[in-house]
Amino acid sequence: MCQQLGEYIAINMILKRIILAAFLGFILFSGLQLVAQSTVRPKELAVALAQFGNDSRMRSASWGLVVIDVSSGDTIAAVNPHEALVPASTLKIITTASALEMLDTNFRYQTLLGMRGNVGSTGILHGDLIIRGSGDPTFGWKEFAAKNSLDSVFTVWYHAIKNAGIRKISGRVFVDETIFDDQLIPRTWIWENMGNHFGAGTSGMSVLNNRFTVFFQAGDSLGKPASVLRTEPEVPGMILQNTVTTGPPGSGDQVWIFGAPFQMERLLTGTVPLGQREFPVHGSLPDPPMFVAAAFANFLHNQGIHLSKAPVSARISRQFGLTVPQLTDTLSVWVSSSLMQIANFTNFRSDNSFSEALLKTIAHRKGHPATTAAGAAAIRSFWQNQGINTQGMFLFDGSGLSPSNRVTAGQLAHILNILARRNYFPAFSESLPLAGQTGSLAHVFRGTKSQGVLRAKTGTLSHVRAFAGYTKTQSGRTVAFAFLVNHFHGTGSELRNEMVLIMDAITRYNQ
Repeated sequence: MCQQLGEYIAINMILKRIILAAFLGFILFSGLQLVAQSTVRPKELAVALAQFGNDSRMRSASWGLVVIDVSSGDTIAAVNPHEALVPASTLKIITTASALEMLDTNFRYQTLLGMRGNVGSTGILHGDLIIRGSGDPTFGWKEFAAKNSLDSVFTVWYHAIKNAGIRKISGRVFVDETIFDDQLIPRTWIWENMGNHFGAGTSGMSVLNNRFTVFFQAGDSLGKPASVLRTEPEVPGMILQNTVTTGPPGSGDQVWIFGAPFQMERLLTGTVPLGQREFPVHGSLPDPPMFVAAAFANFLHNQGIHLSKAPVSARISRQFGLTVPQLTDTLSVWVSSSLMQIANFTNFRSDNSFSEALLKTIAHRKGHPATTAAGAAAIRSFWQNQGINTQGMFLFDGSGLSPSNRVTAGQLAHILNILARRNYFPAFSESLPLAGQTGSLAHVFRGTKSQGVLRAKTGTLSHVRAFAGYTKTQSGRTVAFAFLVNHFHGTGSELRNEMVLIMDAITRYNQ
């Protein structure tokens, strides 16, 4: 009997070895590389990855995962590390990191108010007021900082004008936005995005995050037209074609705003929830520089300072054959918050307009034309010089909104690994939402080991989900990771939940 039991145990041991060998063979065949050795946790991670890759909903998908120990630089896991994938908003990590690396963490934008001409004895400025934009994405936007409100800026400028003895202006307000090119949005953004607030793009003279808010009153029953009550701010010359109707209670913002840059007509479609008397929806400002010119001229008029000529931007000036005047005397300088603060806001709020401003600022500060393409080229060149293999890195914007972008999980993870060695790393890591607690991860990872530990930038586009950031394993190792999935067959929430299991297995890694 004992002999039979011994043979039985021996046979089972052999079978287990065969099954384990077959399992590891499948793992290697599927492209997973487990570099670190462990008794339990790597096996758990391997099992989770194998199950994920073998899911029937992944048949049409492309995906990549790379996990790096930031202390040693060792790769813990890599699946399809060189696959070029759509990164969505995880691209903002590359843009903000590039700005911090190539500029200075204390870099600040400076928007100038000046004049050209002479002030006569009666207080008449025989010339023009000039606002020279610097590309500051925070200008006039109190949601970034209360002191940034447009009224606050204009009040400071009004006092500077009064202190210069100016009581009347024979010319006009000129806005000079030529520090950036005239392309408010990257050329590969799609039509359904560009009229909405997240498709606002950037300008050499941005303002109010380049967006406005339209307030709707829902109809009294389902399907009834919803009325436009007002916009904040009021945008001179903007025409709203409203086809919005009333949707079910609690259905949220289902409104789409369509309209191209500099196009003053906006088409409003979709639904707002039943029962809402003032329902806000955000759209993109058609022409930010022209809005600043008109808004400041109107502010001065209300303060009793009369301008003889209509306000104008540099772009409009060129259309009418006017020369943008050179600023000869500076009256006031509006200084932005630090680049570190702007980069942190960009990542945490996933702000597309801020990202595009940083991209063009990089190009300008490096002596190139301030275009999307020049900024993207400068970023690729920089990271290549840092030892990153940029093959497969195709950048068409700075925010990740373009579906044409491609980045590999290996590139993203290795950049995160480099950042972990920088003296600004503590501040940078805090710009990434904290699992189960803040930002886009506030309701994700609840009840897992990653809650309150893992930090990641999320990325979402149609058929794209991505996470990139840092976590601390149960063994105390800080790791950088990038996890990108494209073309998953299923809902976005299903994919997110599957990805969360993988990332939590990384946190539970115990070697």
